[in-house]
Amino acid sequence: MLGLLLSINNIGVGILGSITHLNIYLVVALTFITGMMLTYAGNNIGDSIIGKLVGKYNDLISGGLLILLGVLSLFFSF
Repeated sequence: MLGLLLSINNIGVGILGSITHLNIYLVVALTFITGMMLTYAGNNIGDSIIGKLVGKYNDLISGGLLILLGVLSLFFSF
């Protein structure tokens, strides 16, 4: 499932990269490296004590972040 979602994300990155006339090889390399590093870091954080503590409250945290994004979008134009 994660691979499918990352592939869909990369379609958007490719489209935006071509619209802005970026070097496609650089975009692909940076997207790959960033994706690998962040996936590795997220996996390690999730297995740590912090991940276990946050895991108990993941519904509350994700809901709070969505509410925060909604409030921020009222005040700022992203």
